[in-house]
Amino acid sequence: GARDYKVQSGVYKKYQEIAGDPLHGIYLVPSDIPSTIESSMPTLKGIEQEGFVTDAFFGVSGRAEQAVYAEYINAMAAAGSNYAQNGSNDQAMIKLMSEASAQGLDKESVFWACSLACYTAAFRDDPNTNGAYLWLPFLPFEERDVNPEIDAFLTTIDQDFPASWAVGAWNSGRAFELAINQIVAADGPNGITRAKVIEAMGTITDFTANGWSGTVDFSQKTLSPCFMVMQLVDGEYVRLYPEEPGTLDCEAGNVTTWSGDSAAEYAG
Repeated sequence: GARDYKVQSGVYKKYQEIAGDPLHGIYLVPSDIPSTIESSMPTLKGIEQEGFVTDAFFGVSGRAEQAVYAEYINAMAAAGSNYAQNGSNDQAMIKLMSEASAQGLDKESVFWACSLACYTAAFRDDPNTNGAYLWLPFLPFEERDVNPEIDAFLTTIDQDFPASWAVGAWNSGRAFELAINQIVAADGPNGITRAKVIEAMGTITDFTANGWSGTVDFSQKTLSPCFMVMQLVDGEYVRLYPEEPGTLDCEAGNVTTWSGDSAAEYAG
């Protein structure tokens, strides 16, 4: 049914500013399970509120073969789309951009937009993805020299370029650690119970994973407004905004509200 959704709209506003021309194009909705549709449609509807014109949106499986993407590129060509946003995984964006190359679409005239799902070694190293933009809600791995938490993560994981979603797992562990330390400080190690952990998590109002991510208030269960934008240029992720290393845009106005029914919007 209908409900209020919080949407990270600040990213799209920045994309529009970078692009200059009004953006219109396609949106790929991850459709393998209902929960991914539920979480993705509010983003599409939210950016429409900010002026984005949807030429078409498509439900896409993370397992779809590249041939499936011909329909999406044909739709872009027919509408003269100058924007393509991927709500699915890195392979979906790789196949979309590869199909654009195969069909001779003028890729330089399109703003290719993705999320942290495309912050991967596979996406970085693919020959068809140059020029794509993505946003992160945390500081990038490339800035380990300005943030000790990133350095600790990369040292512990011991991989050249870990999966970006591992950051969420690491930071969840840090939040859990903080809650446990609060309980132990107050009640000793024998005071740890499930109920107290849940209670302690609700008292954490300024979690930043030691400065790695934007401030999160667990007591409010709200979406963080913080983000930064990167572009893939010749095999390297390059910070575009904010320009200063170690910083994020955390303006409260980055988060907006869309009210509606995700399932109904997807079904049309």
